[in-house]
Amino acid sequence: MSLSQYNALEAALDQDRDAVDRAAVNHGAAQHHLLKVKDVAGQPAAAIDLILVPGFDLHDLSALLDIFYLTNRIMTRTIFTWRVVGLQQMAVRASGGLTVGATYRLQEIADCDNALLLAGFDRPRPADWFLESWLRRQLFHGAHIGTVGGGAALLAEMELLQNRSCAVHWAYIDDYRAKHRRVDFRDHIYRVDQGIVSCSGGCGTTDLALACVRQLCGAEAMRRVADQLNRCVIRDDHDSQSNVSEPRHSITGQAAGIMRQHIEQPLSPAEIAVRMGINLRRLQRAFRQHEKTTPTQFYMRERLLRARSMLRQSPASISEIARACGFASISDFAHNYQRMFGCRPSSDR
Repeated sequence: MSLSQYNALEAALDQDRDAVDRAAVNHGAAQHHLLKVKDVAGQPAAAIDLILVPGFDLHDLSALLDIFYLTNRIMTRTIFTWRVVGLQQMAVRASGGLTVGATYRLQEIADCDNALLLAGFDRPRPADWFLESWLRRQLFHGAHIGTVGGGAALLAEMELLQNRSCAVHWAYIDDYRAKHRRVDFRDHIYRVDQGIVSCSGGCGTTDLALACVRQLCGAEAMRRVADQLNRCVIRDDHDSQSNVSEPRHSITGQAAGIMRQHIEQPLSPAEIAVRMGINLRRLQRAFRQHEKTTPTQFYMRERLLRARSMLRQSPASISEIARACGFASISDFAHNYQRMFGCRPSSDR
């Protein structure tokens, strides 16, 4: 590339950055859904471009496609359509060495509704000017773009994640935070912030795909798809990743176990401390130091997460679920639910 071409491309990217910033003010804050949905014969549907970066994790691709295909089959109509897109080559090598054939090159895609960038963690790539410009233009025109797995590093390098929250795999979160201080990297399964979706990858990709099913078809359809996959637990965007190689602090871990055994009839922090054989101050200090919260706030979060899981997976009524999670009244339950999740319990049925 000549110097003049390089400078022209840089100028175009600067214009794209300004345009995306203006667009975020106008419509970004209102984009809370995972997918941009279109109406097809009076029914919701979604078109998704899956962009494969060499070295992507094959599991992420198969998890998305299997669930999209299974949903179409179970619902007996076309809800999800997709294109598998390569950056430059039609044959894209996955992390395990298997080569996957794309159906399009990125240069052939003029616009899209939803685009997910699939990338691995092991082989970071240099900046791709065409990809960056393409993603910025899609975001500016109202598309939802996103990343699964290692793609978060690419979007951060492109400065697309600045002042946004982003889910990232727990093993890389400290490294990413050190390198990109203007990005709010979180230990969550998936996130959506101002039209950008992020997923930690691995088993979390299945949770992301099931959440897409819930958005388009409802909780019951999501449960039917999960049943076909023998998936009994469905995590959501507020759930943390399970990190078995880095156990929690012994005091907070033991306290959390006691809390989860007493969801229906919550204990006071003082009662929990007595059961653990420690004083209340030591319990409170451990939660402040290791969980950055209080025992009461942590307990409330656990109860609300249990309630949200039950709302999405159990046929029980909202009042029954509220009682099962330790709330004496529906109004108290609804108030705390709205404060944590930004919606009423009925919205998650």
